[in-house]
Amino acid sequence: MSHIKVESLNSHDVFKDFKSSGEVGLSENGPFYPVTILRDTGAAQSILTKVALPGVEENITGEKVILSDLSSEQSTELAKVFLKCNLFNKEVKVGIREQKMPISGIQLILGNDLAGSMVVPTPEIVKTPCAHSPTLVEDHIHPEIFPLCAVTRSQTPSAEDTLPDVFDLPNRIMSKENLIKVSR
Repeated sequence: MSHIKVESLNSHDVFKDFKSSGEVGLSENGPFYPVTILRDTGAAQSILTKVALPGVEENITGEKVILSDLSSEQSTELAKVFLKCNLFNKEVKVGIREQKMPISGIQLILGNDLAGSMVVPTPEIVKTPCAHSPTLVEDHIHPEIFPLCAVTRSQTPSAEDTLPDVFDLPNRIMSKENLIKVSR
């Protein structure tokens, strides 16, 4: 029987692209305490460990939210805190967690309730960005839907050339004639 070595998630930092630093306080005036933030794109609710912000009990709102994971559900109290981070500086409501986070060194999980669509992917640099155009066929069938987005100096129109009015594009696409043509 062979033994498989299972490495801890903390043995190498698989979360490094989603970690950042910030500060939390009971109000806009502070005092502020440093926190390590994990941006969790799968979390609906942002959560702060209770020990990260002394006196946070004073800011409990009386509201609770239900937190669900793969195996259980539990409720947690919400508190108003002031959060300073690279995404914003404002008062927010967060769930308060009594225990430390399951990921070592994290005091705040930044969920979709606060960060919403502020996901910044790690850019990948490649030699050839796209081997082929994914819209090549559609470019020829419906050129009005895929206008050129960049004009190089060699493509700059001369006095006799005219470029389509970009603001009129939705009207051209949704015209009665085009809708009839597309429906055939």
